[in-house]
Formats: sequence, structure tokens, C-alpha cells
Amino acid sequence: MSRWIAGYYPYYLHNQTQEYDQPELALEVLKYASKLNPGLELEGALAECSKDPKCARLHLAELFKRLDNSESRVFIFTDEVNALYSPLAYRDVDSKPLQMERMPVLKMLKELIQNPRHKLVAALCNDNPQLSLFDLRSELKASSVETLEYFNDHEVYSVLKYYQSLGHVSNEPFDSRFARKIRFVSGGCGSKILPAVYYNSVYQKDSARRPQ
Repeated sequence: MSRWIAGYYPYYLHNQTQEYDQPELALEVLKYASKLNPGLELEGALAECSKDPKCARLHLAELFKRLDNSESRVFIFTDEVNALYSPLAYRDVDSKPLQMERMPVLKMLKELIQNPRHKLVAALCNDNPQLSLFDLRSELKASSVETLEYFNDHEVYSVLKYYQSLGHVSNEPFDSRFARKIRFVSGGCGSKILPAVYYNSVYQKDSARRPQ
């Protein structure tokens, strides 16, 4: 989730509302939701957004409205939840830091996890200097808080398989030796596993270009 606030996604100013839209982020969240829960029936929305990404925010707002009005309890699982409580890397046209109130997609996501009707299972990242730390019990009324140990080789392998299913990791097969390498580079820290994979990919490509 730290990528959501790190200036990674393009954002566009609406002159009428003075808000900044993030259609690519909204579309990515819709795709996640559809893949993890096909019962949401988002195929039509995704097809429309593939033609016009700017409509993704409207479809995301409609999805969250459905969840808020659902008679069934909604379970939300997320990592790096403190990203939504941290300063944004986005800036306005005058290079001033933007606040969450002017980023409607991020604001909707924050309001979703704060809704007391939903059941939230979240991980707090405490080793990323970009992210603010806070008390889960006071901010999100957490009923219980557990401190996780660093991942071992087997757990990193499972995380890599999960990332692969989401399309974040290449579909090329990998074995336990690769998982051990990523565990070593990341130090077994959950928030550093994916960056370690990207670093390894860039390093391998760079090495391949070097003259022998």
C-alpha cells in the first residue's frame, strides 16, 4: 500500500473540484477486488474502464457504496495500513504537498477501512521511514494486535507465490533457492520482499548487458 501514497500513480487535476483523480490506481483496486472476489461481478465495470480509465473512480465509489450497504459483513485484508495515515508524496501545481482530502481515491480507501461495519485485518509496517507509526487500537479500534516475526524461507516462498498469482511477480517458475535469496536480500521483512524481487530483476538484466 505504500506505493499508493508514494507518487507512483499518475494524478490529474479537476479544475472544477480542485481534486486530483487517480484513474490508474482506482482501476488497479477494482481489478484486485474482482480477482479476489469474483462474486462482486465487476466484469462490466472493468470492460468500461479499459476503454475509458477515467470512469474507474466512479465505479470504485459505487463498489464501496455497495459494500457499505451490504447486509453481509465485509472482511478487508491489507498490509501497510499506516500508509493511509502518512504524508503523501503527491504535490499540487505549486509544488505544495497534497492532503488526503484532495485525493478522492485515497480518501475513499481510508474511509472504507475506517467503517466500523467492516471487519479489518491489517498489517502495520514499522520499518519504512516513509510511513507514519500509530497505535492500531486507538486509530482503528483494533481488538487485538500481534507482532509478527520476520519471514523464513518457506514463508517468503508462499508470499512470492501469492504475488505471482496477482501478477506482481513474473510467471516464470522459481524454486526454494530463489526464495532463500529474496529472504536474504529483504531480511525477511514483508514490506521489502517485492522491492527485493524488482531489484533482483534489474540486477539480472544489467548483468546480462555487461560485456563478458
